[in-house]
This record gives sequence, structure tokens and C-alpha cells, in this order.
Amino acid sequence: MPGIEPHYHENKIPAAFNYYSVGTAREKAERRAAPDSGTALPWPPQITSVTQTWPRRSSPLFLHMIELCHDVQMLLHFYQGVVSPSDQDGFTRALFQVFDETVSA
Repeated sequence: MPGIEPHYHENKIPAAFNYYSVGTAREKAERRAAPDSGTALPWPPQITSVTQTWPRRSSPLFLHMIELCHDVQMLLHFYQGVVSPSDQDGFTRALFQVFDETVSA
């Protein structure tokens, strides 16, 4: 949506979402044949927060999704100077709610 960029932030791309499917066709077939251990994991998943200094310009919100057949790893980065902790929490809860509604069995 044009106009939502924070004018005081040097990176004008407000959000970046990347999806990666990892593995060769053989590796994916082997994973699909294995039992799905994801059913025992808690939902919503446990969140681990890390504070770090990023050496280059970044979008205020950056989501990496890495699909490993039965498993998905997500890395969600927020630029603290632009996205407040309460907005970070709200976005994270909304994201898990959408996943819950969309991906339910």
C-alpha cells in the first residue's frame, strides 16, 4: 500500500516476506515418508526473541519462512526503531491466528 512507509526510515520497503522450500526432490520424498512429528508441538509455537544490531538497512518487518516438508521455520524480524513492541506483539498474534485459520487440518 503506497503511503504506509515510515517517512523517517531510510528503507522505503515497509515489509518483506520470503518463502523458501528446502531440499531436493529425494530429500522431500524421504521427509514425507517419515512420521509427522509436528502434531506434538504446541500451538501457537514458542517464540524466542533476540535483540541484535543489524549492520545494514532493513525493512521494518521482515518474515522468512523455510518449509522443510512437515516443518516450517519462521524468522520474524522487526526494526525496533519503527515497529513498537506492542505492534510487534499484535502483528505476531494476528499472524498466528491467520495461520491457525488457514492451515488447520
